[in-house]
Amino acid sequence: MMRQILLLFITALMCGNIAFAQTNRGSISGTVTDKNGNQPIEYATIALLEYPGGKIITGTITDSLGNFSLTGIKYGSYSILCSFIGYSDYTSSQIIISNENRLIKLGTITLDNSSQVLDEVVVSTRRSTYSQTIDKKIFNVGSDITSTSGAVSDLLQNVPSLQVDVEGNVALRGNENVQVLIDGKPSVMMRGTNRGTVLQQMSASSIERIEVITNPSAQFKPDGTSGIINLIMKKDRPSGLDGNIQANVGNLGRYNGGVSLGWTTDKFGINGSYGYRADRRDRWTDNERTLTDAATGHQTHVIQNTVSKAPSHSHIIGLGIQWRPTTKDAFEVNGNCTFMTFPRTEDNHLVQQSSSVIEKDYVRHRFDNERQQEAEGAAAYTHTFGKEHTLTIDYTYAIQNEVEDNHYTNSYTVPVFPETADNTLIKQRNYENLVRVIYSNRINERNSLVAGYEAELDKSDMRYYAEDLVGSVWVKNSDKSNDFLFNEQVHSLYATWEHTFNRFSFMAGLRGEQSYIKSNLLTLSQVVRDNYFMLYPTLHSAYKAGENNEFQLNYSLRVNRPEGDDLNPFPEYQDPYNIKAGNPYLKPEKIHSIEFGWQYKSGVTTLIVTPYYRYTFNKMTEITHVLDGSIMQTTKENLSSSSAAGTELIINSSFGRWCNFNISSNLFYNTIDASDLGYSAHKSAFAWYVAANANFTVVKNLMLQLNTRYNSSVLTPQGHKLSTYIMNMGARYDLPRQNLSFTATCSDIFDSYKSILVIDTPTISQRVQKRRTPRTFYIGISYRFGHNGKKKHNNEIKYDEAL
Repeated sequence: MMRQILLLFITALMCGNIAFAQTNRGSISGTVTDKNGNQPIEYATIALLEYPGGKIITGTITDSLGNFSLTGIKYGSYSILCSFIGYSDYTSSQIIISNENRLIKLGTITLDNSSQVLDEVVVSTRRSTYSQTIDKKIFNVGSDITSTSGAVSDLLQNVPSLQVDVEGNVALRGNENVQVLIDGKPSVMMRGTNRGTVLQQMSASSIERIEVITNPSAQFKPDGTSGIINLIMKKDRPSGLDGNIQANVGNLGRYNGGVSLGWTTDKFGINGSYGYRADRRDRWTDNERTLTDAATGHQTHVIQNTVSKAPSHSHIIGLGIQWRPTTKDAFEVNGNCTFMTFPRTEDNHLVQQSSSVIEKDYVRHRFDNERQQEAEGAAAYTHTFGKEHTLTIDYTYAIQNEVEDNHYTNSYTVPVFPETADNTLIKQRNYENLVRVIYSNRINERNSLVAGYEAELDKSDMRYYAEDLVGSVWVKNSDKSNDFLFNEQVHSLYATWEHTFNRFSFMAGLRGEQSYIKSNLLTLSQVVRDNYFMLYPTLHSAYKAGENNEFQLNYSLRVNRPEGDDLNPFPEYQDPYNIKAGNPYLKPEKIHSIEFGWQYKSGVTTLIVTPYYRYTFNKMTEITHVLDGSIMQTTKENLSSSSAAGTELIINSSFGRWCNFNISSNLFYNTIDASDLGYSAHKSAFAWYVAANANFTVVKNLMLQLNTRYNSSVLTPQGHKLSTYIMNMGARYDLPRQNLSFTATCSDIFDSYKSILVIDTPTISQRVQKRRTPRTFYIGISYRFGHNGKKKHNNEIKYDEAL
C-alpha cells in the first residue's frame, strides 16, 4: 500500500512543479451551433489563422456542447476558421489579442448546411488520428488507414490505453473488465464471451470515432472495472444525396466491401448501409503442462497441439430514418442486422506420458458449422425546450442467436481403440430491452443538470446437447447435456450537476440501481437468486491553472456484474481434457476508482499525465483446477481483493505538416490477494506498456502510417501472461478531385503477435501459447459521391485538425 501511495505522490509532485504562468499570451473561446436547428455541433474543426496571410497557427475541436477554447496564443492579429463536414465554412474578421484584450469571447458561431458547390478548387481536410479532453480520449477513425480495410479489433489496437489479444478480447489499461457501448448504449453484441469474435468481424469502416472514458460520470452505467469504450457509428450527413463505396482484397482469400447511402433535407433524412466481410480466423494453440499429485508427488506430462482453420463470412445491414417536424421535436428510428458464419475445421493432437511411458496418443478432429445472427431496433424522440435544454425518450430491443454445431471424430494410437464419434449442439439466445429517459438542461453559464431513468431487461437461454455414437445409433449423453436460463433486470435513477467557479469546476453525480438476478438451472431444477440495491457516487473536478495547464481529480464507484456465461455452472467440453464452467454463486465486483489528471497544451503539442488508483473487492478471475486424472477445468471465482496504482502518459504533437504523432505509456503496480482460493495472500508486480502512432505526409495527398505497441508481462492469480509486441503500417493516396482514395495495409509485420499464459502452482505447471494468422495484407479503393465527395470553395485550404 505504501508503494502505491508513494507512486501517486511522486507523480503529483512532479506535475506540481510545472510553471503555470505564461506572459504575453491570450485565449479565444466560443460555441458552434447548427443554423437550422440551433443545436450544438460536436467535433467541429477550429483553426487559428495568422492575419493577414492565413498561415495556420494551431487548432482544436468543439466538445459535446459545441464549445471550444484556444489558449496560449501570443499577442498579435488572427482570424478563426470553423469547419464541419456538410456545412459551409465560417471565417471570422480580424481578431487582435493584446495586453488590454487578452480573453476573446466570440459568442455563438452558426454554421449553414445549405448546399453551395463551386467548381474551382477542392478543400482537402484531414482530421487528426487522436485528440482528447482532460476526461475523455477521442480516436478519430477517419484518419486511421486501418479503418478502410480492417476489423474493429484491428482498429482498437491503435488506440492509446487499449490492448487487444489474439482472440479479439479488449482491455483498458490492462484490465479486460471494460464496458463496450455502441452510440452510448449497451448492445447485445458486446456482451459475454463472444464480444471478441464480433469485434473481429465488424468492419472498421462503419465506425466514426472511438471514445475512451476511464472514470465515467453517473450518467453512464457503472459496469466495467476499468471504464468505457464507446463506439460511435457513422451517421451525420450533409443535406442532399451522398454516399460511399469501398472494396478491399487481402491475402489468403480475404476480401471485404461496403456501400452507404444517405439522403437528407431540413426535416427528413434516411440512410442505409451494407457491408460484407470474408476473413480467416485461423488459430494455432500449443498447450504443455505438467500435473503433480499433491499426495504422492507423481507427475503426468501432457502436450496438446491444436490447429484451427475457420474462414468467416459476415453481412451487416443498417437502416435509419430521421424526422424533424418542428424546430423543437425530432424522431429517429434505426435498425441493423448482422449475419456471421464460421465453418471451422480443427485437429487437436494430445500426447500424455508418465515416467517416460506414453499413456495416451490420439487426434480429435472437429467440424463446427458455427452461425451467429443479431438484430437490433431502436426508436427515439427528443424535445427541445430551449438552447441546451432537452428531453429524450428512447427504446431499444435486440436479439442475438448463436449456434455451435460440433461434430467430433476421435482417432487413437495409444491405447489402440476403434475410432469413436460424438456431437455437441450448443444454442444460446440473448434478449435485451432497454428503456431510457434523459433530461438535460444547461440552466445558465455556470450550472448544468442531467437526470434520467434506465431500465435494462436481459434474458439468456443456453442449451447444451451432447450425443455419442453407439454402434450405428446416436444416443443422448445425459451427463453432459444441460439447460440454463438467466434473467437480469436493472432499474436505475441518476442525476449529475455541474457547476463552474471561474477557473474551477466540478460535476457531482449519484446513481441508484436495483438489480434482480435469477439463474435457473433447469437440468437440476434449481433456482439461484441475487437481488441487491446499490448507490454509485461520482465526482469530477477540474482547475485551469493559467492558459496552458488544467488539472482534474475524479472519483467513482463502479461494478462488474457476472453475465450468463459466468454464472452457468454446467461444463462446456472444449475437448475431453479441457472443460470450462461458470459459477452461479459469483458475486459482483465493486471498484473504487480515483484519478488525478494533468493536461498541458501549447500550440500543437498536448501532454496528459494521469496517476490513478483502483481497489477491487470480490474480483472475478478464471482459476484452473485438476479434476480426475489429467482433466483440466477452468471456472470463475472471486478473489478477496486486488488493486492497481499507476500513471498513464500521453503525448500528441506534430512536426509541421508532414508528421503528426502520439505516444502513450502506462506504468502500474498490481497487487492480488488470492488467499480465499488457497493461493498466495499477496502477489505483486510492476507492469507497463508503450504504444506509438505516427502519420507521415510524404508528398501531397500521400500519407504513410505506422503504429506499434509493446505490453510487458502481467500478473495473474496462478501465474502470469508473457509480454506481447506488434507493429502495423499502411499507406493512403487521395485523389480529391475524383473523390477517390487508394489504401494498402499490413498488420503484424514481424509475425510477433501471440498470447502466452503461464500457470505455476504446486500441482499445475502449464504454458499455453496462442497464435493467429500472421501478416495480413490488404489493398483497397474508396469512392465518395454526392455532397460527401464534393465540398468545394473559392480558395484552396489544407490543414490538419489540431491534436
